[in-house]
Amino acid sequence: MGLRAPDGWLELKGGTIAWKATGDAQGRAVVCLHPPGSGSREFRPLLEHCPAGVRLITFDWPGHGRSTACGASSLGNFPALLFEVLNHLGIARPVLLGSGLGAAVAIRFATAHPMRSLGLVLAQPRELFPPAWNPFAAWRLSIRQIQRRASASSLTPSQRQQMRVNVLRRASEGLSPAPAREISLPEEQASLRAALLNLPCPALFAFSRENRRTPLRRYMRILDPLLASSPQHRFTVFAGGFNPIWDEPARFARALNGFIQSLVPFREHRHAWLLSAVDWPARGCNLWKCVHPHCPKELTLPAGQDANADLPN
Repeated sequence: MGLRAPDGWLELKGGTIAWKATGDAQGRAVVCLHPPGSGSREFRPLLEHCPAGVRLITFDWPGHGRSTACGASSLGNFPALLFEVLNHLGIARPVLLGSGLGAAVAIRFATAHPMRSLGLVLAQPRELFPPAWNPFAAWRLSIRQIQRRASASSLTPSQRQQMRVNVLRRASEGLSPAPAREISLPEEQASLRAALLNLPCPALFAFSRENRRTPLRRYMRILDPLLASSPQHRFTVFAGGFNPIWDEPARFARALNGFIQSLVPFREHRHAWLLSAVDWPARGCNLWKCVHPHCPKELTLPAGQDANADLPN
């Protein structure tokens, strides 16, 4: 599940990191952090819906995909490795997009290096609390049965991807349990939740509504105090039960674009719209506002019409 055709390799501590850039070469840098046990193809749907004016940077963690193992390749050292990757690529203040455990790395990095990230997009972040179900329960089926299910035409792309991730998770836990479980201890979960309350940059939390492993209601118990005290943070919920990037890729790309536009300087931003009021100013109409905090622009559209539908993803 790593990069198929890297743009290059970075030499870090005796190993090599494969990386690739997609999109606008002069656009805002968004660095994608895949979960350990997976690979950069975790972001394939987003690459196919790359927002205009965005440069997506993907790379494989050490020992994953096309990257070789480095001297410090455990999960706890990934924020330091990310710091080196950004320095080697000359990226000053990117938006960090973390998926699953990659979101935990983004949170750790942002709190350790407050001036190095412009914002965080945290898709289905892991390790804020213990999983709601036994992670080994899914392995009552054999690998062959799982593969047969993954190839069934009735499965959606997100369901097939979930099968692949489950296979890799089982393999990584069986072969190298320490990195996969390094931040799963209760004290580390509490530490990560505390880090959320001290994030130095705005964050967009993206959740899949029907995810059973990390239920939405458990996220909101943690995030309600944060969102109440820090209005710069936002969250949005997507249909599906796996990961927003796979469940609704086009809508996720629009949400990412809107979040980026809310961070750029006012003179440089492009309008991206957030639904502000339903049945306003008249019944059957909805009010949309530009996501940028300093932009007063508003739109009134008929109910059912999406203000972002005509924007490039």
